[in-house]
Amino acid sequence: MSRLPDKSGRSILITGATGAIGAALAEIYAQHGVTLHLQGRNAVKLAEVAERCRLKGAHVLMQCLDLRDSVALQDGLKVLEPLDLVIVNAGMNTHVGSAGESELLDEVEALLDVNLKAAMVIVHAVLPSMRMRGSGQIAFVSSLAAYFGLPVTPAYCASKAGLKAYGEALRSYCQIWCIENQAATCFRSPFCLTPLTNLTPCITSANNL
Repeated sequence: MSRLPDKSGRSILITGATGAIGAALAEIYAQHGVTLHLQGRNAVKLAEVAERCRLKGAHVLMQCLDLRDSVALQDGLKVLEPLDLVIVNAGMNTHVGSAGESELLDEVEALLDVNLKAAMVIVHAVLPSMRMRGSGQIAFVSSLAAYFGLPVTPAYCASKAGLKAYGEALRSYCQIWCIENQAATCFRSPFCLTPLTNLTPCITSANNL
């Protein structure tokens, strides 16, 4: 990936920073003058990503937490400085069984907590400050699965469709209330081979061909 334009002086939050996409985003934004707030569940991987970003000159702060814990998430967001950019990237997947069994309900509930509910918790925490300052950006990492339901991952598709609709509605909300230089953006990630997608049955089978 090419390096982004100078972002010095900016404060950026990236959730899911220990995943493949989140780690890549963190390293792209890492540069002198940038403060990166990185969230992730895996303390070892989070420290590794943070160190790579520090080597590029960024000031890095870490929060090791599980986004399914709304209280811990809210507490973590309260201590952050005003943010210029929030990238809601964290996500998880579930899939039907190899013989077509339905997704496990507890896994579906966890998926909705991470992929959708946590995004709303984050917005409720960071948007008031952005409104007061009249600037800021929130970026949601959705998926092409938001446009077409895939038979092996129905809950994941539903969560990404919900995130897409939420991001679009939030963008319109910001425009209606005349928040200058503030926007919500929803990125539709193309298919990527990551540890997350490798757990999907049809992808695993394809990789073994």
